[in-house]
Parts: sequence; C-alpha cells; structure tokens
Amino acid sequence: MSFSIKAMTRVKSFPELEQFLGGYFHQDWMHDAPDPEGIIQLFVAHATSEQMAGVRQELNKVLNQQRSDAELQDLLIKLGCYVYLSALGVTAREWLTTVRARITELAAAKR
Repeated sequence: MSFSIKAMTRVKSFPELEQFLGGYFHQDWMHDAPDPEGIIQLFVAHATSEQMAGVRQELNKVLNQQRSDAELQDLLIKLGCYVYLSALGVTAREWLTTVRARITELAAAKR
C-alpha cells in the first residue's frame, strides 16, 4: 500500500504537467491534431504564459530526476498521457525533452 501512496504523491507534485498532458494528450488527442507537434501548438495558442512556465518548470523537475525510461513512461500514463512513444520511435526522456523545447520556442515566438 505504501507504493500506491508514493505513486500518488509523485503525480500530485506535477499539477501543471498533469493538466497539460491529461488535457491535451488525452486518449482522443488525434482528433484535435494529426501529431504531437500540433497538440503542442494548440496548447501554446491557448495557454497563458504562467501555464506554459508551470509546465516547463515541472518538465525540468521531471527530467532532472534520475528516472529510468520505464519510470518516465509510467509517470506519463499516471499523468493521463496517451502518446505511444514506440510509434514515434523515441524514448520518454527524448519526447519530454522535445516537448519542453517546443513549448519554450513557441512561447518565445508568441510574445
């Protein structure tokens, strides 16, 4: 039972990331855009600068932790993310790094 509590605590420590991943990369995300890049663009178009900063900050926190790729994939699932990384040919760490970079680039261009 302590494992479940730890897992829940970890996920709850990333509320902005959970909102972003669960809200934009939900199970039907492909109805909203043909690829993850399109979803990231939708997020940046609709998000406030504070929301984008919160997501980037939490992505930094996740990526700076010493988590295996399996642990990162598990975290993505717990956060409500339905991107099949194997279909994209990337690891969870690679994908999250790319997402962070694209949000940063698009946010800067939005200003």
